[in-house]
Amino acid sequence: MCPLNKSRSRWHLVRGLIMGFSALVLAGCNPFLNDYSGERWPRVKSAHVVMQAPSPDDVRWIGRSDFTSTSQLHDADAIAAAKAVGADKVEWSDADDGKKLEWTSVPVAWNVWQGKAGFIPIPVVKEQFRYQARFYRSDSLGGHAISAGAGDAVSKTVPPVHTGETR
Repeated sequence: MCPLNKSRSRWHLVRGLIMGFSALVLAGCNPFLNDYSGERWPRVKSAHVVMQAPSPDDVRWIGRSDFTSTSQLHDADAIAAAKAVGADKVEWSDADDGKKLEWTSVPVAWNVWQGKAGFIPIPVVKEQFRYQARFYRSDSLGGHAISAGAGDAVSKTVPPVHTGETR
């Protein structure tokens, strides 16, 4: 076997491991899931966004998520969270929640002898958004919840999603 082919196969293996690990890390970074409270059902294959709460005759409200973030989220983030908790419908909104001061560091000097950089903290003002989501599971899907809701997350009345959306 040519040594060049060995290095290529190693590169493909390393690249595959890096891509797989990156996917695992990114999968755990969905804020809708990080703040989710409610029941968890078996994962669904497809989900979609609804603009208003579906009829309670056809669906079961299984959970919610309510948080603020400086990241802008999209339908795909809410849909991914819905699939993960077993919901086939998700109603969500975003609203401007003012500004937030965050700190970051920037390099100001490089020490050639030690190979180290000096950093100073600087303030950065970012837009902050309030996100709310309600997750629903169609009665036609059947099945049983994998885990029960936490606290008052799931009750007979579904709290409304904020209507001041900016999407």
